[in-house]
Amino acid sequence: MEQQVNPYEAGQAHQQGYSDPSSEMPVTAAALSALIATKFWVSLVGITMLVIIGLNLISMVFMGSNMRAGVPASMMLVWVIPLIMVVIQVILAVRLIQYGKAIGRLQGSASNQDFERAMEVHTKFWKLTGIVIIVMFALMILTMIVGIASA
Repeated sequence: MEQQVNPYEAGQAHQQGYSDPSSEMPVTAAALSALIATKFWVSLVGITMLVIIGLNLISMVFMGSNMRAGVPASMMLVWVIPLIMVVIQVILAVRLIQYGKAIGRLQGSASNQDFERAMEVHTKFWKLTGIVIIVMFALMILTMIVGIASA
């Protein structure tokens, strides 16, 4: 005879953490504790990034106020690249702040869904960071090739 599960019964906490029945790898209490310990630092870095972005925008405004009218089109590139970088930095900072909040929710609930959400945001942050690094590296190589060719 099959044992029936009472859906209203209080959940049983595992001593070693919790696990997803569809997964063979449980999340241990030590792993969960290590993840929760990063919440402060993740949030601090995300907020610090936003402050630095604000300072960059202020410096760009002052740089723009010192430019004269009739700026050549080539000088507009000086504005385009930093603005693109500001947008990317804002996205990365927001991802870190979202990750910190997801860790906070996980800390309160210790549910698989909150853990998966935290890992999803974490993955998005590192994926975008990796893409930015690859693009920046490619642009540096391209700039070196153009510089060598024009010399």
